[in-house]
Amino acid sequence: MIESILHEPEVPMNPIPCELSDEWKAFEETLAQHKLEYAMKRRELSTKMAELDEKTCELKLLKNTVEGFKNLDIKVLVDSLVDRYESDEGISALTQQCRELLGVTNEMQRIMINTMAERYAAFTCFICTERPIDLFVDPCGHVVCAACWARSGARTRTCPGCRTPVRGAKKIFTM
Repeated sequence: MIESILHEPEVPMNPIPCELSDEWKAFEETLAQHKLEYAMKRRELSTKMAELDEKTCELKLLKNTVEGFKNLDIKVLVDSLVDRYESDEGISALTQQCRELLGVTNEMQRIMINTMAERYAAFTCFICTERPIDLFVDPCGHVVCAACWARSGARTRTCPGCRTPVRGAKKIFTM
């Protein structure tokens, strides 16, 4: 008897539409603002890291060139120019900025994950941070919304995220 009760199908429950309190609406607005700030910080970090990478590659190339000089006087002179380049380009300051931004974005990400917003953000276009993703960029694999693809990637034939030349964008269907 007890087993038959336990195995009976559950009665389907249909939710009753309701409206949440203003506190919940305010929470949603605040969370949306924080998601936008997080996305902007991530974009800033990405830009700064690319700039730092470019400058450190140039610096490494210059330092490797100095190693090839046999003449000590020229080597010292060029070495001082390399040091000046490093100073003028602000590589140390840029490195510090990147480290600070990385710390901030990591902490923001930790909080976003704890509020489940990070999981939601994974399905939101990283360009506009508003619309859901619905296109897959081939071959790099980034995902964007159709509106942002039409506005940027389709015209330039490059990925709006990583600037990789693309073959096109394919429609994706999420479950």
